[in-house]
Amino acid sequence: MDKLGRRALLLIFTPIMALSLTSLALALKLLPPGSPLRGALGVLSIMLYGIVFSCSLGPIPNILSSEIFPARHRNAGMSASVAFQWTANAVVSLAFPIVQGVYGTEKLLWFFATMCGASWAFTLRFVPETKGRTLEEIGAESA
Repeated sequence: MDKLGRRALLLIFTPIMALSLTSLALALKLLPPGSPLRGALGVLSIMLYGIVFSCSLGPIPNILSSEIFPARHRNAGMSASVAFQWTANAVVSLAFPIVQGVYGTEKLLWFFATMCGASWAFTLRFVPETKGRTLEEIGAESA
């Protein structure tokens, strides 16, 4: 993370997450149930998603939150950030089976892939690179 940078990792890995979700949705749509290729592509897509998530959207938002808030607001900022993140996690977890039942797994995967694209665009536009900068330098920029 310190070598490539947080922003760069998000910009590299978020599209890979979108592609893995897209490949899973396509496997479910195009390949017949019970097909060995469907199963293999499904497992590989899920594994790829898990790997790149753990290198990007899993840890990086928490790291960035601890870096971008000015020192005098860092405690409140981190608290709000973590509270929002866990609230969003709870909403997604609780709504998932309901939405899946209404719209189906494929559409839900397309939606999540689209959200990865939106996350990439947000990162491109709004997320600063913090690699190699002190907290004071970052705080001075955001103050």
